[in-house]
Amino acid sequence: MWADPIDVVTNGPVGRRQACFEVDGFDRPSRSGWSVVVRGRLEEVPATDHATRAELEGLVEPWTRGDDPHVVRLVPTVITGRRIRPRPAPRKPSPSPVG
Repeated sequence: MWADPIDVVTNGPVGRRQACFEVDGFDRPSRSGWSVVVRGRLEEVPATDHATRAELEGLVEPWTRGDDPHVVRLVPTVITGRRIRPRPAPRKPSPSPVG
């Protein structure tokens, strides 16, 4: 995960910062979807850890241009998720007997 050092790194010790990350998906035709939330602590990947930085670079693409001196990853402590299904159609009342 790439992060702005002003927002994350300089506002306190990274190893003690709690964070969460949510990813959702939705399939319009089936009216279904899913949601996953990962909670954990932020950890800065040191510039000297070339192997980890190279591995992470293949997984993410920064939204901004320029030098990214800080690389931060989320070390999960809790992962939750759910599948979202469409509501069942309401039951139609049975016809009353004629009598």
